[in-house]
Amino acid sequence: MYPRIKFFLNKDLDKWVGCHFLNHQKGGHDFGKSIIKLHPELVQAREFSNKEKKQIIIGQYTDSFYGTHQNQLENTRKEFERKWALVARPFFRAVDKVFAHPWPNGLYLAYLSIFPCGPRFLENKTFQVFYLAKEDASLRTAHELLHFLFYYYFEKNFSEISSTEEKVWILSEVLNFLILDSPKFYAIFGASHPHPYPDHLSIIENLKPEWKNRKDLNSFLKSGLEVIEKAIVIQ
Repeated sequence: MYPRIKFFLNKDLDKWVGCHFLNHQKGGHDFGKSIIKLHPELVQAREFSNKEKKQIIIGQYTDSFYGTHQNQLENTRKEFERKWALVARPFFRAVDKVFAHPWPNGLYLAYLSIFPCGPRFLENKTFQVFYLAKEDASLRTAHELLHFLFYYYFEKNFSEISSTEEKVWILSEVLNFLILDSPKFYAIFGASHPHPYPDHLSIIENLKPEWKNRKDLNSFLKSGLEVIEKAIVIQ
């Protein structure tokens, strides 16, 4: 049985994300810079070292933004849900041919966000989709869903490796790109995968030929980990 994704607004989660990601950098991407570009009023919050003051500023701003844009956010939520319904089944069927593995249990809730960060929460299978990403909202939804299946699959098949290791996170992001950038998924979404993390570009290029000629998923994942380990050592 495939997961059924439901879309909601969650202002409190957005407050947390704004605080958590305002000074966060990962994979060569500065999340705080992206937030401030869209919400320049929050530049003052980034300057505060005091966590409570930062939370107050971001909380008040988020309350105000939701109050002013409530109708827009609700209409966008409905639009994202409608668009996802059109591609959900072909997406899941295409994923079956990659993983051949059941999906994990979870809530499978997608929350619209006013911040362009896109976090996912493995413990309960929830995630965010940026509200202005109207052209590729379904593709971003697919990206987060693949994370849930990847980690579930990885923990079952590579139990000797902790899924919290940095190399496993990199592998999950690289694999997502390779899957969603393929012609089969392009045909479903009408677009290629959004830009990967800058630090992963060389790894992706290194693994593209092997992904295209792979014999099975496990052998590719093993090879991918080896390539990533070498890349981490070089860095």
